[in-house]
Amino acid sequence: MPQEILSVSMSVPLGDRQILVCQHQACRHRGSAAVLESFQTMALPSDVTVGPCPCQGQCHLGVTVRLIPTGIWY
Repeated sequence: MPQEILSVSMSVPLGDRQILVCQHQACRHRGSAAVLESFQTMALPSDVTVGPCPCQGQCHLGVTVRLIPTGIWY
């Protein structure tokens, strides 16, 4: 995984709610960069942050998106 993705995820200020989009190689192969970009261009409430994250262990299921603090996975 490109190192810049990890450094970006660490520098994103955290809101009360987060949308984390996996950017591991398997998810990126399935289009996770486009999913992340779509979330980043949406008009979201001010307490919601969107950012890349490293592998969450579910890449075999498809592009992984996780909502924090609810713990819902897509």
